[in-house]
Amino acid sequence: ANLNEQIPTHFQALNKLSIPNRQAYLPVLLASTSIKAEVLTELSPLLTNKAFDLLTFKNNLMRPILSGETEILIEDKFIGSYISPRFAEDEDVSIPLGINDEVKISKQTDQEDISEKKNKIFKLKVSYVIENFSNKKQKIKLYEKTPYLRSNEIELKNIHLSENGKYEEENNSMTWVNKIEANKQLIFSYSYDVIYPTKYKLSRSQR
Repeated sequence: ANLNEQIPTHFQALNKLSIPNRQAYLPVLLASTSIKAEVLTELSPLLTNKAFDLLTFKNNLMRPILSGETEILIEDKFIGSYISPRFAEDEDVSIPLGINDEVKISKQTDQEDISEKKNKIFKLKVSYVIENFSNKKQKIKLYEKTPYLRSNEIELKNIHLSENGKYEEENNSMTWVNKIEANKQLIFSYSYDVIYPTKYKLSRSQR
């Protein structure tokens, strides 16, 4: 096995192994380790109204993790196993766990059109109500997008995000990370103005 392309590493079995023939192979446990991870529930309402769980961790073992069977335990309960790929040192890892039916999201939208002499202003405010119907606290990450502006004559102004919101202009993304207590709800909101010349027609296909 190779931990990386420059350092060949060899392993020797502690006991004798019986392999039936040259064409056969026998899996051998070379090493095992445990890494603390957390469950993150992601929501991307532009794509789906479903919530999805991810198991996330950072490889802080000071070495790569070789490809092999990975067992997943949450609160000491065995969830399942799969053959994981190789993880590099310091790599941030996300393992999909599936749909989380205990987290629900609903959307409320307020919008207004204002006409001026040369420009029009489209004002938008969106609120997401995220409800945790489980009996445990859950960590939530919400993704949203601001509009893609196809002309320099169109401006995005007065961008406001609710608490813990982060806006990244270079990729038009908005994200929130927060924890929701058991059987509680949180509200994530944002607002912005789109200012554009009267000669343009604003597309609202995603809203």
